[in-house]
Amino acid sequence: TVDLNFEVAMPLLLRAYARPDGSAVVGAPEEFEAELSISRDGLTFEKVLQVQFDATDDTWQFREGVFHPHPWQVSKRARVELKAAGSAGTVKWAAVGLYNDPSVTCDCNDGFYLNLDTPNCRTCSPQPSCRSSLAECYRCPAGSACKAGVMLKCGNGQFSWGGSLECQSCESGWICEDGLTLPCASDGSIEVNGVCTACPAGHNCRNGVKYQCPAGKYSEGGGSRKGKQCLNCEPGRYAAGAGAASCDQCDAGKSSGHGHDACVECGEGETTSGPGRFPCVSL
Repeated sequence: TVDLNFEVAMPLLLRAYARPDGSAVVGAPEEFEAELSISRDGLTFEKVLQVQFDATDDTWQFREGVFHPHPWQVSKRARVELKAAGSAGTVKWAAVGLYNDPSVTCDCNDGFYLNLDTPNCRTCSPQPSCRSSLAECYRCPAGSACKAGVMLKCGNGQFSWGGSLECQSCESGWICEDGLTLPCASDGSIEVNGVCTACPAGHNCRNGVKYQCPAGKYSEGGGSRKGKQCLNCEPGRYAAGAGAASCDQCDAGKSSGHGHDACVECGEGETTSGPGRFPCVSL
């Protein structure tokens, strides 16, 4: 069983070598074949191609067959089964493979993918796509990467813009889902494990990224104005360290100005009217 991960209906070429095992004393099988099945959901398989061999020929035989999928047969998985019928004998197999059929595909530039469901045969610049009656190179859509004519969906934590050769890792402050990316900056939130969340307390959040408030400043967190940016501690209050969610009050007899990280003693003959008060006043 092979995971294809194709986003378009690519023709599949099944090739195999086989011969009855001449060493078998009990005789040869009555018939043998290679069988191709596809699955759109990864669970249920549909038989779409049989490649049969001549059971009367005891030499190595080469067989191949091409499966041309319809638009409703775009598949995620393919399975090749080797079968032999009859009550006796065995079969030797070699070089069994599943390929893109080179006779019906075209060369698409990187950033483009092959679409076999288009009604006309057109040109993939700078190379023609007219080796198939139904072939056209399309620009790779956002959320996918296109290389060698095949389109692959971006995985978890990845994104791409249109016409991309490869998917990129999600950038800090952005979320990525289904191969697309969006910033978390519009409402002051940040990206955490692929989800936009409210700005945490003690931080200033911009462009989807959090920055710790320095000493003398604070942030309450959340979606309010006080949650998105670091504000100066009010006079009579202080924040001694970085990342403060609130400012502490100065003790009575001490005070501070805007954005201070410590309190200072009132001058001789002065005090405050209580904790967290500003300014110092005469006794």
